[in-house]
Amino acid sequence: MELRNEPNVRQELGLAKIVIVSAIISAILGTIFFFAGNFLPSSKTFADGGGTVFTSKKTGNWTATSTWTETGSGIPVKYIILSGHTVTVNSSRDDIDTIKVYGTLKFNNGKDLTLDGNAGVVEVMSGGVITGGNTSSEIIFDDEYEIAGPFSIAGPVHATGESDGFSAGPLPVTWLSFDSEVEENFVTLNWKTASEENNSHFIIEKAPSTGAFKAIGRVEGNGNSQEIQTYAYKDKESISSSTYYRLKQFDFDGKFNYSKTIFVKSDKEEMAEKVLFPSLVNFGQTSQLNISNVPAGQYQIMVIDVKGNIITQFDHTQMELGMLEITNLATEGFARGMHYIRLNTQSTAETFKLMIK
Repeated sequence: MELRNEPNVRQELGLAKIVIVSAIISAILGTIFFFAGNFLPSSKTFADGGGTVFTSKKTGNWTATSTWTETGSGIPVKYIILSGHTVTVNSSRDDIDTIKVYGTLKFNNGKDLTLDGNAGVVEVMSGGVITGGNTSSEIIFDDEYEIAGPFSIAGPVHATGESDGFSAGPLPVTWLSFDSEVEENFVTLNWKTASEENNSHFIIEKAPSTGAFKAIGRVEGNGNSQEIQTYAYKDKESISSSTYYRLKQFDFDGKFNYSKTIFVKSDKEEMAEKVLFPSLVNFGQTSQLNISNVPAGQYQIMVIDVKGNIITQFDHTQMELGMLEITNLATEGFARGMHYIRLNTQSTAETFKLMIK
């Protein structure tokens, strides 16, 4: 009887050894992944806030699909160049929201990268560099300004659509997302950050479709953090018409940056009307005009006088439904009186009145 039972005992001992070895291997792998997750930049860190993330997986050209690992979907669109990788801008590209450089971003002569003018961010981390290019190579913040080559930029530095060139140090706050929820005409704002440095607080600002922004609340920041932070703020006043919100982020030293601006439609509105504001500007003044409720798409924008002459025109890419911003519109060469802003697509045309006094 004992001899007949011996094979079963040996099998059980063998299984026990396998379980023990598997546990040891799992523990070792868990430790490796723990350190990798804490010390290496991860695409998941940035993808958690939504949108599409392209993370370099080797040295290569920007346009080569083999250069990138793609995660997520939709907007914003973010590119991460990891340490040890060199990504070469071999063709001009646009529709970019964020570029984060741990390795090397190299420009070929005459090639551009165009980012969203409102929410665009280029952040060069410690150890990262931007090189190459010539005077015709540019980093463009759409409708805002351009940074021309040749490039020789070493991190940590950053540039945004709100700044004018690169600033020393990392970006105080790396935005992941900013959106809203509407329930019974009360708005809750939600936002996430991927990292924070010296972040004191956020001021919540609100504007009607035809008015200026005003502060309505404050949310404290988390100071210094390399983890995803989640925030929320509920507007105490109900909305009955189209409303805009943005966040003004303050450092402890008083410096500030803006988030992107988001558009919120009231539950009572079946179809949001496009509105130009302000519709009255002073002659000789450089102004920013806004057109509310503009869907995502490609647009041609014209400024036309009362005789039908086109004073100026330009193209604009709208990344998402919301406010279309016409920045730095200089009126020195315009006549006083009525003008028209025309918003054209391939199939539609809409016109808005603009008075220059």
